[in-house]
Amino acid sequence: MNKPLLFATAFILSASTVFAADWKFCLLPEPMGKDDSTVVLFDAQSIQTNKGMVKVWTKDILEKDVYKMVDNPGLKQKVDKIVNSGYVPPYAEVYNIPKDQHVGYILYEIAGNDSDIPYLSKILWVFNCIDRQFRYLSVSEYDHNGTLKSTKSTPSEWRDIPPETNAETIMNLACQKVSTK
Repeated sequence: MNKPLLFATAFILSASTVFAADWKFCLLPEPMGKDDSTVVLFDAQSIQTNKGMVKVWTKDILEKDVYKMVDNPGLKQKVDKIVNSGYVPPYAEVYNIPKDQHVGYILYEIAGNDSDIPYLSKILWVFNCIDRQFRYLSVSEYDHNGTLKSTKSTPSEWRDIPPETNAETIMNLACQKVSTK
């Protein structure tokens, strides 16, 4: 292989690694056990902060698709390796979830990072961590096969975040490293 082609290939591979998403568990907005129950994850790699403002992507996947992974032969070893490394999922850190319950969140994160699992929506949020407000910059919806159904790229109006809502949970996770002083 010639050197310029080798260099270009190495550059492309390293760039794709740098920009890879890192989906973390965020919330279960639907009652568990329903066929259309979803899991919401946020992309820790996409978080951008600026003066108390945070941009973050979220996506929804079907909970039943996560449970289909449970039969994967290497999954238990993968989960055990992550648990034994001392990793604490951001949700567990922010909400003080006991260590014995981390396995479920880790399983959701592994599923969220599996490119074979289709997502139902992707949303780019902006949070004002200081004033506790949010808005959407982009919302895309997909069918159960991952095919785009609709997309909206017009920013929504700023909205206050009511307590004990999905928006508050996402904000708490996205804003955890942002100083609000």
